[in-house]
Amino acid sequence: MTSHEASRVKARYLLQIGAVVTGIVAVALQVLAIHYQSLTADEPHFLRAGYQAVHHGQNTMNLEHPPLVVMLAALPLAHMGIENPSRSTLKDPAFEPRVRLAGRYMLLVTIALPFLVSCFLLGREVAGTRAGVVLALTMGLSLNVIPFLAIVQTDAALGLGYLVTLYAVVRFMRDPRLLRVVGLGAGLGLTLAAKLSGIWLIPAVVLAILITPGSHFGWRRRIAYLSLVALLSGVILHGTYALANRNYESTAGREAIHQVCHNGPQSTLIVDDQMRRFETPLLAIEQWDPLIAQYLTGLLGVAMQNKIGVYAAYAFGEISTQGRWWFFPILLLIRTPLVLLLATGYVLFSFIFHRFHSTRQNGPPDPCGRRIWVVLVVAVSLPLGVAICSKYNLGDRHLLPVLPLLFLPTAIWAARRRAVAGVLVGTLLVEAVALNPLWMSATNTWWLGDRNPTQDAVIFNSEYQQNFIALADATRERGIDPLYIAFPVLPEAEMRTYQSNGLAVHPAQPLPPGWYAVNVIVEKFLPAVLKADPSAIYGYERFGPLAEAWRPFSETMHRRGQDYGSIAGTFRLYYLPP
Repeated sequence: MTSHEASRVKARYLLQIGAVVTGIVAVALQVLAIHYQSLTADEPHFLRAGYQAVHHGQNTMNLEHPPLVVMLAALPLAHMGIENPSRSTLKDPAFEPRVRLAGRYMLLVTIALPFLVSCFLLGREVAGTRAGVVLALTMGLSLNVIPFLAIVQTDAALGLGYLVTLYAVVRFMRDPRLLRVVGLGAGLGLTLAAKLSGIWLIPAVVLAILITPGSHFGWRRRIAYLSLVALLSGVILHGTYALANRNYESTAGREAIHQVCHNGPQSTLIVDDQMRRFETPLLAIEQWDPLIAQYLTGLLGVAMQNKIGVYAAYAFGEISTQGRWWFFPILLLIRTPLVLLLATGYVLFSFIFHRFHSTRQNGPPDPCGRRIWVVLVVAVSLPLGVAICSKYNLGDRHLLPVLPLLFLPTAIWAARRRAVAGVLVGTLLVEAVALNPLWMSATNTWWLGDRNPTQDAVIFNSEYQQNFIALADATRERGIDPLYIAFPVLPEAEMRTYQSNGLAVHPAQPLPPGWYAVNVIVEKFLPAVLKADPSAIYGYERFGPLAEAWRPFSETMHRRGQDYGSIAGTFRLYYLPP
């Protein structure tokens, strides 16, 4: 072996070691996210619904989501001495750390790590091993991915379903064998069982089967394969509902459907009177197959809730419940790490002007390459288009399923240039470590501190109740005791779960001197409500009085308080002198 060959072998080994170490760091960051993000606003409710399904064999609390993910997260609760948990029980200091860690570690093993492995597999299948490694590390180190993979939510599981299904799609299109059709059906079944919006992957799967080349692959076989995929995915979806409804009681099941259709207090959906016309057919379906009735109730309920527009989203000083087409594109621009954003912009520029090629470099020419990319583009475009047109202007976790596909061309481009891949992954690594544990509320200009122009410009994940542990650590380091916390409608018992020396602010009461942590809802959201047209905000009768109640507090804090800047991502620290 010549010295040149020896140096190349050494460089290759060093790259492999570096990739392994970086992968270990990505897993370590997931562990940090599990431990240092407090329970988010949705997790207690999801855990309750999962507990009902796992330990009582009934699924009536949360028809807004399929039961697969919540069942996985709730499996450990049986060993914790928790019976019929309520939100207050799950936030009890005696249980909260154990509940949070147990549920999230379960999802780390079953969702988060498989998500990253699937990124590698899809990237490798499309463009080789290096592309797979770069894609997996890019996703594992991105601030808009890290905080969502292991929390008790359905978006990461939906992303896993997308990756598994599209991996099966690529393999099938290159060699349309029966066994690969089985994998395709299983992947689509997982996607549908993860989240209701999994239906937006169906057109890409159908298209893949229809355009796969092969003279021996006639229309009869294509129809047979489509039927097999539909059967397998339907069996898996139905099976998850069957598992959650092992002890199904028709009376309780029909009442759950009734609650949704009549906008009842026990429903998690807000549908006004939009669902009443569906009650009779849904109850008729319940007599035939209650599990299909539950799925359709959730699907229709989400569609009606979106039609109404019930979620108030803050962006650039204004409130809207009717959705903005630019909301998710703006989130992508301010939440995607800058190095990844710049690299993706360059790849897009190269594609437009220089015809960037993204097929596999190793092995013979790929006759399916262009067709595969057509399917991948459809798989990205449809859910992204639905999100842009939706009135669900919530956090960028809703984009999680398409992020690996959006950045797959960038990973392929970087993988062909070792130095570029090293800079890309290395920069993401440094940023991810530096942001710990505030990934969910950070934007890509976080390094500007309080001069950050995008900080709180859009309240996306900025208030998901995920930063109470970070707040407790930050105030402990500063020696602040006691701390008054301004957070609307937060029960003091829940706040004390994380901040033992915390005191809840009640805006109608006199404000004593001392340290105040003022949440972004009080700083940004409620003042925007006061400026808004009441007729343009769904639920203004709730938001308006709340904003008026907190107005004197905000005025006092801004007039007399000494501003010490942002703290724990979603709070601002003030000192109110005597």
